[in-house]
Amino acid sequence: MGNRFSSDLSRISVENIRKAESGEQAERRPRKGLIMRAAVGDRLLVHGATVGERDRHGEIIEVRGPAGAPPYVVRFEDGHTGLVFPGPDAVVVPSQRERR
Repeated sequence: MGNRFSSDLSRISVENIRKAESGEQAERRPRKGLIMRAAVGDRLLVHGATVGERDRHGEIIEVRGPAGAPPYVVRFEDGHTGLVFPGPDAVVVPSQRERR
């Protein structure tokens, strides 16, 4: 006997498969409260993915998504600059200056 959670996932997946087969766009709704927002000057902290891997710190120098959403151009402490699509292991630390 399956639990309610797995049956909900099956229903959602089947619905999206039907839409994809008919050429419709599959529905993607971000979960409430999980949208990352940042501004130029904020810091990005990316936690190490494995035991012993160091956290990476960088400054957000460009926001390419709408309304502060990812992706971000980040300059890391080691001098490397790159386009980052932050995952669940990343945290935005607001800059000290006041936001208006």
